[in-house]
Amino acid sequence: MALELGLRALLGSGEGDVSVVAAVQLLDQAEGSGAATLESLSPEAYLLCAERAIEAGRADLARKAAERFLNKSPAKDQFLARAYFVLGRVQAAECADLKAETRLSALGQALAQVQRGIDLGVALGAEHSFLVYNGSVLLWSIAKGLVGQRSAGASAALQDVLAAALKSLAAVGEVDAEWRLRLTTHQARAMAAAGKVADAIALLASPAVQGSIKDVPRPAADELVMLQAHLLAADPAGLKKLRDAHAASSRRAAMLCAQALRDGASRASSSGAASAAETEAALAELLGAVETLDPALAAALRTEGGEQPIRKAVAALPGSSGEAEALAALACVAAERRLLDVASGLAQRVSSAAELGPRTRAALVQQAIRVARLDAEAETFTRRMVSVRVEAVRGMESLLSPARRAESLELIQDVCVYMWNVALPLLQPSLLPLVAPSLEMAASALEEIGSPLLQLRANLHLELARRDASADLVSKASAHVSKALSLDCPCDGSGLRPLDEPLLQLQRRLAVKLDTFDLASSSEQEALGLLDQIRTAAPTLKKQLCVQLHELLAASEPAAVESVVVDGEAGAAGARAAGGGGVLATDTTGTGQVAEAVAADVARERFFLWAELMKQAWSARLRGPARAAAAAVLAVPLSTNPVTDRERVRLQAEARFVNAETFIDELHGKEVAAAAAGTEGKDGPTAWAEAELAGLRASALGEMEAGMQLGLALKEDHLVYNGCIYLWNYNQPLLKARDLEPLLPAMRAGVEAMKATNQAELARELPLLKLACALAAAYTRALEVHATAPPAAAGDRRTHDPKNTAQVAALRAAEEACRWASDLAGNRHRLKRGVTGCWARLQAAAGAKEPSVGVEAEAAAYGRLELLAARLVDASARGPMLAKAKELLLSGGPDGGPIVDPELWVRCAQQSLALGDLAAVVEGCERALAPLRAQEAGRPPLRDEWRWYALAEFVQGDAMEHLLSPSQAPSLRAQLHAQAAAHLSTAMEHATAAGEVGLLLTAASRLWQHCGPFSDAPRATGGVAVALIRPTVGRALTVLEGLDTAEQPRVQALRVQLYRLQLAALAEEREWGEGISLLRRAFATLPRSCHQPLWQQKVRFMCLGDSTRLAGEMLQLKSFEPEAQAEIWAALATSSTKAGEQLHALLRASEVLTSQPRLRVGALIALGEWLFCNGFPTRDAEDQLLAAADMLTEAEDDSMADADEDGESGAEDGGSSIVSSGSARRPRGSSSSVATSAALSTRSGGTQAAGGADDGALTVLQLEQLSRVYVMLARMAPTAAARTENLLVSCHYLQRIWAQSAATAAALEAAGSLPAGLPPADEADAGGEGAAYTVPTEPHEWATWVPPRRLAAILRDCDADSALCGRSVPQPYLSAYYLEYAAEALAEAGLVLHALLPLSLLRQLASAVACDAPLELLAALKQARLLRSLGLADEADAIVTALPSLRPTPQQKRENAAKLALARQAPTHEALAAAPPSGGANLFAPKKPQPRSARRPDAAVWVSIASLLADDAEWTAAAAWLAEARPSLEALGDGSGIAVCSLVEARLASDRGDAAAAISLLRRALELPLDVGEWASAVETLGTCSLARGERDAGMRALVDGIRVCGEAAETYPASATQALVAKAELQRALGRAILAEAPAADVASSSHRAAAAEAAALFEQAAVTLHAIGAHARATATLLERAELAEAAAAAALRAGAGGAAGGD
Repeated sequence: MALELGLRALLGSGEGDVSVVAAVQLLDQAEGSGAATLESLSPEAYLLCAERAIEAGRADLARKAAERFLNKSPAKDQFLARAYFVLGRVQAAECADLKAETRLSALGQALAQVQRGIDLGVALGAEHSFLVYNGSVLLWSIAKGLVGQRSAGASAALQDVLAAALKSLAAVGEVDAEWRLRLTTHQARAMAAAGKVADAIALLASPAVQGSIKDVPRPAADELVMLQAHLLAADPAGLKKLRDAHAASSRRAAMLCAQALRDGASRASSSGAASAAETEAALAELLGAVETLDPALAAALRTEGGEQPIRKAVAALPGSSGEAEALAALACVAAERRLLDVASGLAQRVSSAAELGPRTRAALVQQAIRVARLDAEAETFTRRMVSVRVEAVRGMESLLSPARRAESLELIQDVCVYMWNVALPLLQPSLLPLVAPSLEMAASALEEIGSPLLQLRANLHLELARRDASADLVSKASAHVSKALSLDCPCDGSGLRPLDEPLLQLQRRLAVKLDTFDLASSSEQEALGLLDQIRTAAPTLKKQLCVQLHELLAASEPAAVESVVVDGEAGAAGARAAGGGGVLATDTTGTGQVAEAVAADVARERFFLWAELMKQAWSARLRGPARAAAAAVLAVPLSTNPVTDRERVRLQAEARFVNAETFIDELHGKEVAAAAAGTEGKDGPTAWAEAELAGLRASALGEMEAGMQLGLALKEDHLVYNGCIYLWNYNQPLLKARDLEPLLPAMRAGVEAMKATNQAELARELPLLKLACALAAAYTRALEVHATAPPAAAGDRRTHDPKNTAQVAALRAAEEACRWASDLAGNRHRLKRGVTGCWARLQAAAGAKEPSVGVEAEAAAYGRLELLAARLVDASARGPMLAKAKELLLSGGPDGGPIVDPELWVRCAQQSLALGDLAAVVEGCERALAPLRAQEAGRPPLRDEWRWYALAEFVQGDAMEHLLSPSQAPSLRAQLHAQAAAHLSTAMEHATAAGEVGLLLTAASRLWQHCGPFSDAPRATGGVAVALIRPTVGRALTVLEGLDTAEQPRVQALRVQLYRLQLAALAEEREWGEGISLLRRAFATLPRSCHQPLWQQKVRFMCLGDSTRLAGEMLQLKSFEPEAQAEIWAALATSSTKAGEQLHALLRASEVLTSQPRLRVGALIALGEWLFCNGFPTRDAEDQLLAAADMLTEAEDDSMADADEDGESGAEDGGSSIVSSGSARRPRGSSSSVATSAALSTRSGGTQAAGGADDGALTVLQLEQLSRVYVMLARMAPTAAARTENLLVSCHYLQRIWAQSAATAAALEAAGSLPAGLPPADEADAGGEGAAYTVPTEPHEWATWVPPRRLAAILRDCDADSALCGRSVPQPYLSAYYLEYAAEALAEAGLVLHALLPLSLLRQLASAVACDAPLELLAALKQARLLRSLGLADEADAIVTALPSLRPTPQQKRENAAKLALARQAPTHEALAAAPPSGGANLFAPKKPQPRSARRPDAAVWVSIASLLADDAEWTAAAAWLAEARPSLEALGDGSGIAVCSLVEARLASDRGDAAAAISLLRRALELPLDVGEWASAVETLGTCSLARGERDAGMRALVDGIRVCGEAAETYPASATQALVAKAELQRALGRAILAEAPAADVASSSHRAAAAEAAALFEQAAVTLHAIGAHARATATLLERAELAEAAAAAALRAGAGGAAGGD
């Protein structure tokens, strides 16, 4: 008894293994000494010792103790049952290192021992039922090891074991229904795995099982019901019955729905992606299940708009859902079905649940959704893909801890499975460290729970071992390898474990590293060390180590190779690096056999070392070592059956491919060298060099063929596919060039090899199927050359000779290849297009009239279109064949509808275009583009499809070009141009998506043909706004900006043109900010050499948009040419709104052109005009203008043979308060400057021929500048006489413009270089066509002279410096303003005949240069008015009659409406509209005369037209023009223009008798800026209207105040004194008339009447004196005549009244 007490004390000490060992030793001593008697030691003590030993992990001690217990012949009681249990545990522990069938057998024995104990418990009766229960628990813990094997045998054994256990539990009446139900569930699962699905379904549906469901907790019952639903997935009726049975429980119904959807998703994933209909049905079913659980949540999930609106709606739901577990299951299913928005909403709802398990699963779903949203990037290595996956893996790692706390083994396994699937693409050497810690956590979690997912566990350990091995953590790596090898993973179909081979290789490598004492004992081990360094070395070091390893292996290579037995077959032992070596005889002694075995091991090890060197050397692109290593690998002979030596055959196939790559690499190097030699001007490759290149390619192709043959021998299709891929990829230059002859043998071998592979797998894998079809198409194209003879003449077809055996054989082989590829592709018509086209061509060459390339409509249509494209159809049959192809396409689709195939419809459109059927072209292109326009969101087209969409747009643009005709209206042509450009721009976008750079550049080259006319708007486009083309140009620029850098030089010029056009459109729409952004893009992406043409626009946009950086930007101009700098400074002056910036810019524009006088003229003129219009001293402005005139006249003097050598003797230096021009000036303020200038160019009378009009060197541009200078000097003249003299000089230069233009036209006539379609010569032109045109030289001749129609037409199409055209008049509106001013000023001075000259030029300028109909109308009306004043009413009426319309045309109204809409967006419109009238408080405040700028809006011209029409009593037409003008002027904020418009409107109101309206308009006009003359006219009209209304005091006061204001202005502003005094005189005359009109008419002899007459006479006298003083003699004379007429009328009235007195006066 003391012995037993001591034994029990040891076992109860709690010291684990130590106490157990001590207890066993005590038993051994007792047995040895004979002290172990029944009295001192009971048999149960042995059992107790055995139980403690197995719990401590000492199976050996447990077995010893248990066997001793059984040797005591124990009674059949509970102790015996416990002994059986211990023995079963011992046997289970002992089979831990066993695998496969051995393990299965050993586990079976262990389970049999446990079952013996259970059976004994049953036999002992109900009071020992605890033994049965405990035994069943032990039995399941052991039987779980069978689950991971996933074999039918293991599953059958597990089913039998569980069946016996359940039978025993039933026998003792076990009350734990949950445990029995769980075992039943495991039994059914094992039965299903063993192939007994029907039996498993019957088991679960049995009444006993179904009856126990309601008595067990929900998790166990749910597990069984879900398994039952899973097994019934293939039985819809049974599944429906099951779901109906549980329909009463919304929770159970939802979980059944989730299971059904999960099973459906599994079937869909195995058969391909689910269709849209299936996805919609799944969504509806899922939402229905959610609705049964939580109606509010279902409503939230139905929210439209995507994930964010759904999540927002879910977040608004109160509380948390009560069925979180069911909702979590539905969320998982939604994520698997890719219903990501719904899955996200469900997961969000579950995340607020109280239970930990559902919350954890919801977080897992959220991570899975993040990865699923990668879509197309899911498998593409982008930065986003890697970061999202890494973050998801780490997020899932954080879920392992809550999953453990939830005590859910299934959840732990699910998290680990998700982690592995997400991390799979990251298992690369460079990315593995990012996820390795998470994977290690997963491996530990699975190991902790003893997960049956053995394959997953082994994969995790393998990747972790690789990570540790690369980091030289050898011990950790070895531990992972050992754990992976200890797992009894399932075997594949060949009975092998896929992971054993890499694990064993890694184990060998690690063993060498761990064996530090034997590390360098052999060259093989030293080589292994070098290989480990190579794998992790930097590129440069890697190359050095590869060379070192090659030298080591070559130096240590055995001298001979022995024939050995490897894997039961005759195999190789080794080979020399060079591939030589004989075979040594082996002896039959034991020593020889040992040596043979050792040699075999060494040879095998060296074989793999050479193979690894080959891979590493070629990865470093070391051609020599890689090729030598491949030779060593290939030198080893293999067994007669390659399958038995699979790994080495694979490596030899890889060696073939590496050899091929080295040959290709050498070939490319020699080709590059040959090309470089040709570039340097050396001789091209010699015949010997070409033969060498061909030999290298042949060697590469031979190696590829050999590799494919090894793949066939090994029956590994992927090697065949790899060989074909090498063949295809490395010969792309020949394939693209259609140089297929060198590739024919290799392509034949490739096609034949692919025929021998698994055709079902080949057809299923889309990339491989594409390769097969492409290779077959290239092969048949190569055979097509051999099957047909070359054409006899150019343009003929190739023909097939049926008597030529070689052609017949080639044709037969090609047809077989076509048929094979066509059958392989099946209904994937796009993949086999190349084969179909070649097949059709072969049949046509053989004489077939119709192609027979398949029964499918797509194939038949494509075959016909291919024949049409290849021109293998007679001209007469082309139309019918195209019609047949279209018929097939229209009726060959689903349900007899049209086929949806972009390529086929594009080809139809191309052939229709070739036949000239433009309607069919549009139809074909629209049908080709239909799929793109109906494309579902989130599913972009494939790359190949984009190409056809691009071609469709291109062909449609080409068709639009064919619609253009010169006879069309400009507006219609503009619309067609815009549509064609839009199609081409879209084609460029689609070509970019397709990666078709050639197609993109072709479309871009045609784009400017349709955008260019808009740069000449409105002439070329009929007034159509350039904004019409803006979206098109914007899209084109985006595409061109993204073009590859190497292609940019080809499109830079086009880009500059498009930028300018786009900026013009943006300026028209006043989008200044957007224009600045566009300019930044342009300057950032264009080279500096292309910046200059955009600088003017840049300056303009920065002035009007963002001028903060303008000063810094202008510093960059110094590198430009002076002319370019001047243009940019001038653009700044025009665009800036600040006077200081404008002046500085004009000064800089003048300064940079100091060295180029002729170019500087324009800058000086612009500066002079600006100074005058902005209130600077007149002297400053005159200085600039006279300097410009000096430069021009001196240039003319230098070119004339009789010019004075010293130039102008009267010139003197002069200074300016602002600038110093540095040029000679004539004295101002006298007639000498005018007389001198006039003397230089005096011509004498008569009508002269234009051919001798001008002998000087001045161009029309310079003549126009000179005329404009003198008109501007006339505006600044201090006296009317000086103004008139300047105007006369200007007329001289204007006459020379006409003369020189006519001379140029005559020269063009004589040279015969005129375009067709010109009108015939007028009869008035003597000599007819080709004769010199005559222009007037005397003023009176201009009254009846009209430019001949032919001359006007020639000038319209001319582009010469010596003719009036757009080139010689770059600023037509500026020139027009001064021509109009000159005509008005000359007419006011009484020189009406002279005024007709500038008007004739104005008409020609408006019609031929500006192409401005309103401006031409204005010139014509002015010309007619002058002719009427001369008494030439017939001529005037003829001009007016010839006008197309006196009112705005509908087209002009539409254009104005569009511009008005844009202009109203500007803030000036709002400010002006909001400004209230002042009520007349400032009508007669002191006025500063402000000269009006020559730059005026179009609406100002319309107001002038209205004024002229009002003079001619055309009130309706005048009102129409004013209706168009006023809104535009208000929108532009043009106060001066609005004032003038109000004046004309007041005239119209006054003419129709509405004096009140006229007065209101006049008051509004007087509050706005007006010219002095216009202001005086307004005051006069205001006074007249007031008097007409009987408001005598107001009328008189207005006139008196007007006289006062004009007088003050003349005194205060001397520069404008002339205009102010003329205005004052006119108001004095008006006041005089008003005083006489208001005098009592009944009593002309009264004193009051005499006083009024005297006052009026005094006013007339003052006006005449003022006008005479300033040189306005014509006006002074008219004033005196009017005074005399009034005096005479007054005297006559007095005589009639008998007053006896006479009126006083002169």
